Amino acid sequence: MLDRIVAFLENRAAPGGESSDPFSVKQVAAAALMVEGARLDSDFDDTERAAMERIVGERFGLSAEDAQTLIDIAAERQKSNYDNWQFTNAVSKNFSTEEQIDILSMMWEVAYADGELHRFEVHQIKTVAGQLGRSDADLEKARKDAQARLGISD
Repeated sequence: MLDRIVAFLENRAAPGGESSDPFSVKQVAAAALMVEGARLDSDFDDTERAAMERIVGERFGLSAEDAQTLIDIAAERQKSNYDNWQFTNAVSKNFSTEEQIDILSMMWEVAYADGELHRFEVHQIKTVAGQLGRSDADLEKARKDAQARLGISD
């Protein structure tokens, strides 16, 4: 029973079982975790949104319009949930280790997008990494990958 409830929440499946949106659980979960991170510093601005749209577009091969739609859907799903368990659980179940590290890297990219790395954003990324069972080395690899993509040096 619990598995059916979680599947419903993850997919927002219609009664017949079909998904009510065109994106995979993986895409929505990844985007929702990025949205949550962007909201943590109380300044979810156009720069962070543009970064998320760019990131999901590049990583998931989406058009600009589809990337915008995915972020809209993820923002709505994230806003309607009590915590991130649904999204971290979906990432844990559906992503390989390397994909999980890539999700963390995406989250770092969004955290760096506004030019200020806020402590709440860092805490959230570390918390998600812990929930996924990723090591400190994995977390550091994800951070370094994000910095390299953005041209940021320590």
